[in-house]
This record gives sequence, structure tokens and C-alpha cells, in this order.
Amino acid sequence: MARVFGVGVGLFLIAFVWTFCILFCLLLTRASTNISKLGPVLILFAGLFTGILVVIPREPQFPTENEQAVVYDYTIIYRNVIIAALALFIIIGLVMFLVKHAMEPIYAKRIRRLRP
Repeated sequence: MARVFGVGVGLFLIAFVWTFCILFCLLLTRASTNISKLGPVLILFAGLFTGILVVIPREPQFPTENEQAVVYDYTIIYRNVIIAALALFIIIGLVMFLVKHAMEPIYAKRIRRLRP
């Protein structure tokens, strides 16, 4: 299963649900109608959802020897193309900077006019 920082999908779901429920609980407390009573119900829903996800059996942390999968990185070509394009545009930009700004000729101005 895909993991981010060694944490599975379930923990991200729990964090999202709790954040959503607490945010709506805070927003609904300012309501003047009966919808303001929905806040504690949302918190109870988040608790129930958390309890269900904790009780559901989890897969083992480390895969068994039979389940060792080979991971192929198919995006390496696209990443290399992007890096090559970025390097090309950096070189083009540097050349344009040198031509237009750094190596622009500065002509001497006359100090005074000579009247004939």
C-alpha cells in the first residue's frame, strides 16, 4: 500500500474527517437556527468513523517474502525531459541576458559642444 512518511491512507482519512468536522462545528456555532446543533453530531460522527477505522484489521507493516513486488519508475523519462527543457531554457535565458544587458555597448557622451 502506498505510504507517505511511513503513514498509511487511514491516518490521512482520520485527520481529514476530524479537521472537516471541527471546522464545521466552529462555523455552525455562530448560526442562529437549529443547524447550530449539528456541530456536536459531526464530532460524534468523526469519533464513530475513527473507531471504525481503528477496529478494521490492518495489513502487516512489512510485506511477507511472497509479496515482494518490483517497483518500476515509469516517470523517469518525463522527469528527464523536464530537466533537459529547464536546462535548455536556463542557458537560453543566460545568453539573452548577456546579449541584451551585460554586453550592451556604452557609448561615450561628449562633455561639451564645440561651436564652430
